[in-house]
Amino acid sequence: MERSSSDRRLNRTQNTKKALEYWLESCSKGSVVDEMVLFDLDGLCLASSGELGPEVAASCSTLARRVPFYQGQIPVGGKPRNLRFKRFRYQGECLVVCGLGGLPSEARARRIERSAQGVARILH
Repeated sequence: MERSSSDRRLNRTQNTKKALEYWLESCSKGSVVDEMVLFDLDGLCLASSGELGPEVAASCSTLARRVPFYQGQIPVGGKPRNLRFKRFRYQGECLVVCGLGGLPSEARARRIERSAQGVARILH
């Protein structure tokens, strides 16, 4: 079957975790962020576009319980990393989407917002 040029979703799956990973991979493309992570406030990494997801989730969960938004540096993988996260609610649960790496910018803020919207769409 030939794919339409308007079909942006090249990877499709009925598996929710895999769909979230595909989405986060798509959101991390380009130079705005190096890795995207979705986690809950208990520090459980729900999906990630890279290898540092579990460490990011564990490192940021305490902070994410206190503040709905953060931009700055946090030690991950043995060195300080730029990151930005946004806490959001989905069906009564608090989830956090985080962009790791890249420089603080308006483009990264938009990418985080877009990621959160896509996560809610996939989970729906």
